[in-house]
Amino acid sequence: MNKEGREPQKDPQKKKRSVAAENVYFFVIMFLIGLLFVFLIFSVISKKSYM
Repeated sequence: MNKEGREPQKDPQKKKRSVAAENVYFFVIMFLIGLLFVFLIFSVISKKSYM
């Protein structure tokens, strides 16, 4: 009975972990894209200042 009771508790934890991992990857990708946009904006500003 104890084993049967523990198994369903592990399943939602695995689902939560997988969702959390997907959220982490999503935030990492968005963070990298944000850094690229910031780098492009600063490069354009620096070019305008030199021009």
